[in-house]
Amino acid sequence: MKLSKITILSFLAGVACALTSCLGDGEQRQTIPFNYTDCFNVVTDLSTAKSEVRLSPTYQIVVDLISGTADVTMTNISLPGVTGALSLKLEGLKYTFDKRGNYTISGRDLVPTGSAASYYTFSSLSIMFVDRQFNEQGARIPAYYINYVLNNTTQVNVVGTSNYYFGETTVNSVDGGAPYSTYETYYTVQLDPQSMLANIGFHSARFADKMPVSLNFTLRDMPFTVNTQGYRIIKADATTPYLNNTTPNPAYDITNLSVNGVSSKGATFEFDCNPNEMGNYHVVAPVEWLVYRAQLEQ
Repeated sequence: MKLSKITILSFLAGVACALTSCLGDGEQRQTIPFNYTDCFNVVTDLSTAKSEVRLSPTYQIVVDLISGTADVTMTNISLPGVTGALSLKLEGLKYTFDKRGNYTISGRDLVPTGSAASYYTFSSLSIMFVDRQFNEQGARIPAYYINYVLNNTTQVNVVGTSNYYFGETTVNSVDGGAPYSTYETYYTVQLDPQSMLANIGFHSARFADKMPVSLNFTLRDMPFTVNTQGYRIIKADATTPYLNNTTPNPAYDITNLSVNGVSSKGATFEFDCNPNEMGNYHVVAPVEWLVYRAQLEQ
């Protein structure tokens, strides 16, 4: 199975980073910050099922490799009916690695430290994250999932503003040609929680073996909605992409676009296209944080 260099490096460098970035400082600790520009909260009142976007939270996870525990600090947490922003900290949480190499932290009925202990209990907490790096010199772009319920009344799902997805893209010819699949294409979704608009990037896109070159293009200013699991982007009518993020080209219009982002896993992209009159295609891509080793061995 062929796999793009960028995806292999993101996997290998991510593992290396997770194991070594904290070594040599004398404490064997790794700090993973998610700042207010990196994410936003989707807060759901469980009694009404109403979800709202709350801006500018920050999360910091400090992993102790010696004890196998992690401290989780949350600041600027805004909740319905609560005046002011909350700061919450959980200490000494056990972490493990799942079969794909992701850090995982979970628990129930967890009590935060400090004065918050008198008012709040984490009825449930689920955290998963992995370090990623696109190449040896590239920026680190961790992927993460943070979801928790406070006092059995309020659910908070953390949604990243910059999302990178990898995996298999399958292209079916509506005109009867043979299906085509590739792991070369990867996707980015940049979410702006203030405007509720997204930019969707398609990288190294190829829809058939006969395409002479792969394409990089962007769909700009796409409205999105949020839910308890992540976000959705749906647009049935034609959307004109910007090739190489600069030039709109209606010859590559996309229709029936659906992006279902699930914070705990990845996203599913589905759309129709007729790139430069080469044929009608239906594209489906259930993509994830990384191309995992099990997929390589298929």
